[in-house]
Amino acid sequence: MATKKTTTTKAAGQVVGATTDRAQAEELTGAGVATLRVSLRHPHKFDDLPDGKGGVKTVVLPGLDDHLRGKSSGILTAEGNAVFFQLPREDWETIKKMHGQEQMFLPWHGNPPLVAEIESVNAAKAGAYKDDIEATDTGLAPQDPAKLNVTEAPKSE
Repeated sequence: MATKKTTTTKAAGQVVGATTDRAQAEELTGAGVATLRVSLRHPHKFDDLPDGKGGVKTVVLPGLDDHLRGKSSGILTAEGNAVFFQLPREDWETIKKMHGQEQMFLPWHGNPPLVAEIESVNAAKAGAYKDDIEATDTGLAPQDPAKLNVTEAPKSE
């Protein structure tokens, strides 16, 4: 019995803005482009999207702390931030259809979803999504030890 060979291609997508000072590409416009607000702590890969040619393609949503990958030190991004990511609308519709019931796309504990479509990066920078972005909670945020009444252990020499 012969096995069917499938190929995997990486789909286009780009970071076009952030609530932090992050490198970005120029914003795309048009009906064929979806702009997302992504507040995931780590990147998330969808590697099962059909490419229309019998194979699959991969889309990777960026995480807030992607800039730390491969570095030995750095500062984690605080909660209440987002990366603005654009990808072809067809890919976004496929992701919603195949994975739309996953936790990242749904509100939980009164917080907005970690991944949601927005009108545009300009609208987000103008404050249209400020409340939603600030209310996001991944549950993986760095904590301030002072607020938790934690005392530093004495250093032994």
